[in-house]
Amino acid sequence: MKSNNIGLKPLEAGSTILMSLVVMTVGTVGLASWISLLSARSSHINNKENVLSHRIEELNSRSVARESLYSRALTIRQSTPHFISMPNSDSRTIIPAIKESAFSSTTTVNSIVSVGQGNGHGFQVGIPVSMNVERKWGTADATRLPSSTYLRNYLLRSRSAQLSGDLIVMHRPESNTEKGQRLSGNIKVYGNTLIWDPKNIFIGDSLRTSTYMIPTITEFDDAKAIRDLDGQYFPPSNFTMLAMTSSAVGSRSVFSGEIDIIDPSHTESWSMKEFIEEIGCTRVRGNVIHNNGRGVTSNGLGKIEIDLESSFLSNIHIEDNVSEVHFHGQSNFIFSHANRLSEVAVIITQSSESILDLSRIFFHGKSNRRLVVAVKKNIQSSSYDVQYAFTKASINPLWRMILIAEDTPLKILEEQNPFGQVTIQGGIATDQSFEWSENGNKKLNVIRETDPKFLEYLAPRSAWIESYPNTN
Repeated sequence: MKSNNIGLKPLEAGSTILMSLVVMTVGTVGLASWISLLSARSSHINNKENVLSHRIEELNSRSVARESLYSRALTIRQSTPHFISMPNSDSRTIIPAIKESAFSSTTTVNSIVSVGQGNGHGFQVGIPVSMNVERKWGTADATRLPSSTYLRNYLLRSRSAQLSGDLIVMHRPESNTEKGQRLSGNIKVYGNTLIWDPKNIFIGDSLRTSTYMIPTITEFDDAKAIRDLDGQYFPPSNFTMLAMTSSAVGSRSVFSGEIDIIDPSHTESWSMKEFIEEIGCTRVRGNVIHNNGRGVTSNGLGKIEIDLESSFLSNIHIEDNVSEVHFHGQSNFIFSHANRLSEVAVIITQSSESILDLSRIFFHGKSNRRLVVAVKKNIQSSSYDVQYAFTKASINPLWRMILIAEDTPLKILEEQNPFGQVTIQGGIATDQSFEWSENGNKKLNVIRETDPKFLEYLAPRSAWIESYPNTN
């Protein structure tokens, strides 16, 4: 019997060997390519990691510079150079000397993109910050790369909140009195209403405003929604406000919304009193007779009268022992030309030594003259209202005025304020209450001042920080 030969023939064996060699070759090439790809991918990821780490270092340097400026630069007059060393790193940030306060700068804004509340206007102090950012080991032979240098301009910006569109600002009281804050009455705000302490303020249902803001979302839980100009309830326009300050108050945070701008206990760069004394003002006391023919008189018994028609009128500081202040507007002819009269600031302060207590402020007629009125009572008498009235409200008067009140609750004097519509072109800021009439026939409109001229310098400011890359 013949047996079957099941072994491979020589031709088939050669083909098998050839295929095996091909597979081995392709596999070797593929494996080598795969290994090369993995190596390239690993190198790419390593480089991306270094780039990302470097980017984080740069962002950290920028954040540290910004926080340093916020914590020490906005409320000072001058400072020495500041050198910041990043921990566990060779990164360094150098902030040069600051020679001027943001609150007293007279340098106007250049052609930059504004991201703050100034609407492209206001004043600024430029701080060119240099940041040397460490680089990681970048090559296989461990050659160290030099640190990279970034230049970034930080701007300490400032402008009047009212001129920027915050037409009513309810600041946080220095001390919460039992009476609390009130913002009430038949008021229409054709701009923004800023409320720093929404938990502790009563908002009247007659108030209408285009927009409103509060500092944080956590404080909105206990706050009352506000109506828009059409009478519909609507939410705040934002919850996270740009960090800004009007002044420092005691040892508390300068970003808490408190103010002390009219007559701070120490000489500060934001002091209105200091500013008008530097540029020139008339000083008057309520218990001293005064009449120099320049638009302000005192009868010596606590009554002060101010003639806003006078072309000789200058800035005024009324000190102590005053019970009533009367602002007299312009006749029809002068009113039409009052836009050309010089802007004035009138500051009324009351110390604990004052015998008389300020109780009434009157606005007679109408006024087209740009005006700042700032009132500050002493903390001991701040619980007593100052009543105010527009005695010619029936003629629907316009008053171009920014009204500032510290420790001074303002309440309308109904019997002296007749039916009519009063328009304040400027704005209001207070850390106490502001109460207008709830009578539907007595209306208060608050509109924006769009042509401030020198009022830009007289009005108290808020300050904040902006920055942009320095490509020079």
